[in-house]
Formats: sequence, C-alpha cells, structure tokens
Amino acid sequence: MNRFLMLIFYLLMICVSKPLFAELIVVGGSGTDLGTFKLLGQAFIKEHPGIQIKVLPSMGSSGGLKALKHQKIDLALTSRPLKAKEITDSINYRHYASTPLVFVVARSSAQKDISTEQVLEFYTGDIKHWPDGSVIRPILRPLSDSDTKLIVNTLIECKKCFYKAYQRRGVPIALTDQESADMVTSVPGALGTSTLALILSEKKSIKALSLNGIIASAESLDNQLYPMFKDLYLVYNKQHKSKFLPDFLGFLSSEKARSILLNTGHLVKKSN
Repeated sequence: MNRFLMLIFYLLMICVSKPLFAELIVVGGSGTDLGTFKLLGQAFIKEHPGIQIKVLPSMGSSGGLKALKHQKIDLALTSRPLKAKEITDSINYRHYASTPLVFVVARSSAQKDISTEQVLEFYTGDIKHWPDGSVIRPILRPLSDSDTKLIVNTLIECKKCFYKAYQRRGVPIALTDQESADMVTSVPGALGTSTLALILSEKKSIKALSLNGIIASAESLDNQLYPMFKDLYLVYNKQHKSKFLPDFLGFLSSEKARSILLNTGHLVKKSN
C-alpha cells in the first residue's frame, strides 16, 4: 500500500472514530517520533484522565501536514522543516527536539561500528560480507526521503554510493521508519537507517552502530561530535477544533515531557 492510499485509509478511520470521542486529540505524521508521542500521550492522560490521545500509524511528514490541512488530525509531527508552500497564516509550528539518525543492524549482530569508508563499500556492494562472513543486505529509504537526503548531505563522500545502491538489483526500499526497522529485524544481514528515538521508544530489536567510533546520543549531538541528526517539529492549526490541544502543547513543554524526550534519545534545548 503506497503512502497516498495509507493516508486515505487513516483519514477514513479518523472520520469514523473521532465523533465517538468528544475529548480526543489525534496525532499523526512522520514515523520518527510516533513511539515517543505514545509515551507522552500516556503520561499526559494520567494527569488528564478525561482526554484521549490517539497516535496514528506513520503517514510521513507530508501526509501529516495534508491531514492537518483537512482538519483530520489535531497535531502533525514532521522530521523536516516546513516548505514555503506549506506555511500559511493559520499554521503554527515549532522545533521541539533533535535525535540522531543512525545506521542500524539487528540486535543479534556482532557489528558495533561503521566507518564512512564502510558505508561506501557496503552500499555499493564493493564489500558484500560482514566480518563474520554473512551477506550484507542494505535496506534503502526512497531517494526523496529526508533520511536519504540527510545522509548524502552530511556524508558528502557517500552521495555517489547511495545513488549506485539504488541501481543494484533486489535492494529493498522501506517506505516508512517502522517498515525500515522491521526489515532490518527480518532480513538476515540487513543494514539500514533509523533514529535513536525510534529505537528507544518502540523497543525494536535493532541497535544503532556508532559512526567512525562516535556513539550516537543526545550528549554527542549537544557536543557536536555526532554528525547526523533529524530536527523534529510540532505543527498545528491556529483555528484548531480541539479545546484540549493547548493543554497538551503546554504539557509538551513541561519537565515531565522533557524527561521522556531525554530518555528516548532526544536533544532538547532548555528553551523548549
């Protein structure tokens, strides 16, 4: 099912379910932080037991913004800044955290680190086997995906190797963050990308590789040692229908929410 059909399905699901719950806040968008927002939602409803937080499956940053535009969700999550055409007078958005973008393998793998040179060799197929002799099977994201753009713009020398990887026969492409993580766990010898936030919040059976010996963490981001990270944004309509959305937005700036974000691999600036 492509992203457009997925979006239509989720919007229809909301249309059916939303009238049943008057006190409901619906969250959707990028898969990067859906797990984290389930945890944030659980913490929020403990303090506001009459309110429900519904976090939809991944529909991507663009899908979340479209759903918000049509008032099918109350809060959109994006893992990229808004494009000029997406910014309107009725839209509010803010950066709330950053999380490392990481190369990942199955948790059972003996691999702990990957170098820039290995990224080049593994994705082009110049080296086809892990040190233990098992076959390396790269998992790609779409060429237009923010993860791919971030990698090739950060590790400049890897740009050609990623383009070459798309030309290799049989290399799978994962459309969402969750699909990518699931492929890494199910495909023997897989090498993919994910975020520290997703790994920690969703407890997937994958692990982050250090990059050139640098461990991905909020601290290494703060110290500007780890080079790849995704900026995360909250987007909502100023004329939102939910009278409880301001309460949830306020909670997201609280010390409790900050603690949850820190524990799930986010760098949160004190101004947030």
